[in-house]
Amino acid sequence: MKVKTTAKKSFMLLLALAMLVSLAGFTALNVNKAHAMVPHEHEYTEFVEFNWSIDGTTAKAVYQCDYCGDVTEYDAEMSSVYTPATCTEAGYTTYTATYGEYSDTNDVEDEEVPDGHAYEFVGFNWSIDGTTAKALYRCADCLDEVEYDATMTAAPTTATCYEDGVITYTATYEDQEETNDVVDPAHHDYVFVDVTWPPDNKPNALLQCSHKDEYEHDNDVQGQEWLKSIVLPIAETNVVVPATCTEGGKSEYVAIYGGNRYSKVFDTPALDHDYQYAGFEWADDNL
Repeated sequence: MKVKTTAKKSFMLLLALAMLVSLAGFTALNVNKAHAMVPHEHEYTEFVEFNWSIDGTTAKAVYQCDYCGDVTEYDAEMSSVYTPATCTEAGYTTYTATYGEYSDTNDVEDEEVPDGHAYEFVGFNWSIDGTTAKALYRCADCLDEVEYDATMTAAPTTATCYEDGVITYTATYEDQEETNDVVDPAHHDYVFVDVTWPPDNKPNALLQCSHKDEYEHDNDVQGQEWLKSIVLPIAETNVVVPATCTEGGKSEYVAIYGGNRYSKVFDTPALDHDYQYAGFEWADDNL
């Protein structure tokens, strides 16, 4: 170790000499040149970086000498982790270079380009009400799924007042096709007839099945409710003739149905006297 100690002493002396020369106005000698002029043993203790190979699979740790800036390289310890390719992204290997306390990573992608998903038709996914559908495709490699709106057509068998109908929906996507039957329950086709006014002034919207005349004489459908009524609220009341205590009056009652106004004038009862104490009335003789 005497050589190393002597080199350091010589280096310090020459550095001091360079400073004196500079102060004296001589710039021909500088500190960096002093470094190079003094023979010394390199001390590579300052880490600079990792220098990766062209293919990115190996690396060397670059260190710099404390005195002169000279660099050297050391083989790094290598490890790797492979990430498999997917249908849309290439696989790659993550290489990790480690030397001492320093480490660095580098990803090297596979040369093979992914071909993309290999979707295959699985079936149709129908809506809850059975009127629409989507074509389901699944990738044979990664099981990724996609859906496409199917083209829908409907072939109805019309329901009657006493028999269910069936609507056959057909879903089509490219060369795939599937049908689904949806029951259309038997029902009356009610249409508005009029607003009726019972004596209690509670109006009713009277509805009648449009097929009444077709079936009312059919023994198989006896008991069908061809008519139905809906109680309507009173929308407004207008006094036509005010009632008095002894004589009745007249009021107009208004109901609204389907955006139309229906009214009828009803008699209103007399109010009757409502006698209240007003005081004593004395006779002229105060007796």
